[in-house]
Amino acid sequence: MGARHDAELVVASLNMAAATRGGDVKGVIFHSDRGSEYGSWRIRRTCRRLGVTQSMGRVGSCFDSAVSEAFNSVLKVEYVYRHTFATRTEARLRIATWITGFYNTHRLHSVQAFGGAVATIAGPLVMAASGISAQHSLWFSLAGFVAGLCAVVAGARLIDRVNRRTLGIWSCVGVFVAGLGIAFLGPKAPALLLAFFVLYSLLTWFGPGVLSWVWSSEAFPTHLRGIGSGVAQAVTRLMIAMNVVLAPHLLERFGLRSVALYASAYVLAAAVVALSPFLATTGKELEEINIGRE
Repeated sequence: MGARHDAELVVASLNMAAATRGGDVKGVIFHSDRGSEYGSWRIRRTCRRLGVTQSMGRVGSCFDSAVSEAFNSVLKVEYVYRHTFATRTEARLRIATWITGFYNTHRLHSVQAFGGAVATIAGPLVMAASGISAQHSLWFSLAGFVAGLCAVVAGARLIDRVNRRTLGIWSCVGVFVAGLGIAFLGPKAPALLLAFFVLYSLLTWFGPGVLSWVWSSEAFPTHLRGIGSGVAQAVTRLMIAMNVVLAPHLLERFGLRSVALYASAYVLAAAVVALSPFLATTGKELEEINIGRE
C-alpha cells in the first residue's frame, strides 16, 4: 500500500511477494492490466531480476484479471468500506491482518458454478423443499458446482467456434426443459431430480452464462466496455438479492413447481436472442461486425 499508484509501488509489491516466498520465485507469472506503471522499465527490470514472467491482459478485455478484481471487490465491500482508518499505516496493518488472519484462513469461499436463481440462491432450498436430507443436499449442490465449472470451461473454449446466436437460443431452451424436469419430474424420484438439476446448471453456464459475460462487454465500444460489464454485474447482483427474498416464499407456497417460473425466464431470453440477428457471429466480436457494417 502506498500514497501513489505508480511503478515504485508495484516494484515494492513484487519484492515483498518474493521475500514472503523465500526469495525463489523463478517461473512465477506476474499478471496485470495494461496500466503504464506495469509497462515501465523498472517493472521489466525487476521481473528479469527475480526470474518472473510478466503477463498483461488483452486490450479491451475485462476477463483476464477477473480473479484479482473479484478479490478487490470482496476486500472493499466486506472490510474497507465498513471501517475508518486514522492513518495509512493503520489501514495497512489492519487490512493485512484481515487478509492473512481471516480471508485466507477462515472466510468461506465459493465457485460461482451455478446458473440462475434456481442454482445460485435457491439450490439448497430446492433440495430441502423436496424432502432430501441435509447430507444428500450437499451432494446435489456439489454435483451442480462441478457441472457448472466444467460447463464454463467448455463454453469458453467453444464460443468462438460456433454461431453464438444459435448457441444462445438452444441452450436457453435446454435450460427451460431442465427446469420443467426439476419442477414436475424431480419430486417423483431423487435420481431424476439430481439429473435435471445438474443439467440445469450445466446448460445455464455453458450457454447463457458465458454468452452474457461476453455480450455485456462486446455490445459496447471498447472505451465503454467497463461500463457495460459494470451495468451487467450490478443488475445480476440486484436479481440475486431479490431472489434471496423471493425463493423461500415461492418454495413454501408452490414447492418445486416454483422452479418452472424461474426457468420460464430462459424462454424470454431465447426469444430476445432469436429476434437479434446481429448476435449471429462466429469467431468475431460484436464491435468488429458493427465496424464492418459502417
